[in-house]
Amino acid sequence: MPEEYERLTTAQLALLEKADEQRFVQLGTAIRDAVANAIANTHRKKGKKAIPLYKKVSRGDHMNKAEAAAKMADIQKKLGGG
Repeated sequence: MPEEYERLTTAQLALLEKADEQRFVQLGTAIRDAVANAIANTHRKKGKKAIPLYKKVSRGDHMNKAEAAAKMADIQKKLGGG
């Protein structure tokens, strides 16, 4: 695995770093929302329906291979690697 990491281009490393940052932010946001929801549910009036913790989320926000390749080429061009 370390050999694979050494072979990554600067653009690939930048994309990995950005993806890790986005995952970290999403996790923090999910925790914040869950705590706010729990507090709201504990302070609700008697007989009032509880707010559901999670909403259904579509998984349509992922890039396809062509979009990912185009984005990678653009980043490499900007970084001078291609």
